[in-house]
Amino acid sequence: MREEASGFRNLAPSLRLPKGVDESRYTFDFFEGFALYSPLEISSEENWKRVWQNAYEASITSGMTYRIVSVSPGYDDHGLTDASREGNPYRVVPRRGGETYAQTLAFAEALAAPPDLIIISTFNEYHENTHIESSSMNGDKYLAMTREFVERIRAIEFCRDGRE
Repeated sequence: MREEASGFRNLAPSLRLPKGVDESRYTFDFFEGFALYSPLEISSEENWKRVWQNAYEASITSGMTYRIVSVSPGYDDHGLTDASREGNPYRVVPRRGGETYAQTLAFAEALAAPPDLIIISTFNEYHENTHIESSSMNGDKYLAMTREFVERIRAIEFCRDGRE
């Protein structure tokens, strides 16, 4: 599999927390980065920041090349009937007018060890209400929030590089 994947960056988006130094035993040392695929589905809101921080730190401790964090505007799959979705206690995470997305963006922005990659999970999944693309309900609010976030991140990186 390594040979077939050579030339690619092998990243592992997952619905489980990384195992830190033991991660290579679980993933056969195949991946170069690990991130939560859907950060809002992994815990209740009062635990988000702690769980996200633990996941991020465990991915760094694993020794993988890339530091990755995921952001999301909200989640709602209650209308989907697939049996694999049943049992998820976090099937509905309200957007709260952009506050949920702002929380995930603020987390990514505040990391002491900045991520190499930020994944938007997911940009066009209208059926799960995780889309940031324009919609009749939200207009282009989430695209604008993303644009502003990218501008802030670029400014931070610009300053970290010693440029003014």
